[in-house]
Amino acid sequence: MICPKCGFSQPDDIYCALCGVNIGKYTQAKRKRQRKIGILVGCVAVFGLAVVYLLSSPLGKSPLIETTNTTPIGSGTSSSINAISSHGEGLPVQNRASSPRPRSAVEPASTRQSPRPASVQQDNRKALSDQTHDQGPASAQEWFEKGKSLDDDSEAEIECYRKAKQLDPKFAPAAFRLGAIYFRQAKYELADQEFADFLKYASDRDKETYNIYEYYSLADVERLAEAISEQGKAEEGQGQPPEKEQAPSESQQGPSESEGELGTKEASEEVMTMVDFSRVDGHILVPVVLNDEVEAHVLVDTGAGITVLSTPLADDLGLDVAHGHAVTLKTMAVDVQAQLARLDSLRVGRFSRHDFPVAVTALPSLDGKTPLQGILGMDFMSHYTIHIDSERSKIVLTPRPADSHF
Repeated sequence: MICPKCGFSQPDDIYCALCGVNIGKYTQAKRKRQRKIGILVGCVAVFGLAVVYLLSSPLGKSPLIETTNTTPIGSGTSSSINAISSHGEGLPVQNRASSPRPRSAVEPASTRQSPRPASVQQDNRKALSDQTHDQGPASAQEWFEKGKSLDDDSEAEIECYRKAKQLDPKFAPAAFRLGAIYFRQAKYELADQEFADFLKYASDRDKETYNIYEYYSLADVERLAEAISEQGKAEEGQGQPPEKEQAPSESQQGPSESEGELGTKEASEEVMTMVDFSRVDGHILVPVVLNDEVEAHVLVDTGAGITVLSTPLADDLGLDVAHGHAVTLKTMAVDVQAQLARLDSLRVGRFSRHDFPVAVTALPSLDGKTPLQGILGMDFMSHYTIHIDSERSKIVLTPRPADSHF
């Protein structure tokens, strides 16, 4: 398959191994934008036809214009009705149309009402609209669902998400949708504010459902995280008693800062880990630690179902390959015979898997010079969400909800 964003060719997978984009969501978003453009073009065409029709039609030249008699008809008005009726007989059509139309003498007085002024009608429509607006959804989730049902980046959709945040300022999905709309509208400062709220209040499930990396790079997310951290420190400083702000002792100041930095570091490590990667002939290699003692650089391959180690690397680890079961690895070209073995542990960054099965076989070199030590397959990577920052040559692993204990 070919990535629709960067054009990188790879086996079928959810994420692009080069730019890290979610291929399905990116394709869906692209189709949605095309559909919106088509709808916009159709609306403009209909509006243009309506304008041409109005300009070409002779307005105000109707052959018969009737007016409404606004005079109340009571018991003493029969003579005036007869006078109007007799006066209208024999007149040309145009003159008769310009004269007030007589009402029936048997028409009930209660059914005869004079038309209301335009300003009164507008006030009534506004009052009805305000009343309908006041009777809208009562919860943040309902406002959020109403905005999602519109899904047109309109002011109405934006207002729905604003209402949701007014009812629940920590409602992260509404902040994400607002940030996405502002990003598509090139209102990047507003997008920063909303995405910062999303990162601040989003749960692990929210981060899994709403992928901020579809809009922001890893560097942008780190920038927002730093801004959130600085804002939190400023709020904590404002909340301290005045005497402690004016004259803090070194024994009080030192431990609190170190504990804050340690807490921030541990909190960030619980949800993600970041490792540097290298490229060889267009392929991505990441460092791994095997059995807590041997470091190797292995190829990231989303098309491999099982992790593979080269025979020399397995010998260095002392793996019992001879007693392992034989397996057949299917590749694009040929089927490769391999032996199964088990690692005590396989670690990437700070995330590790224990008692981990691997296949051992002879592996070719990537560029004719660099020997390939191994292949990191989906049996390891499927437990994590992977984001690749090509500009900074970094790969980020985030545990999926079912594997958050690793």
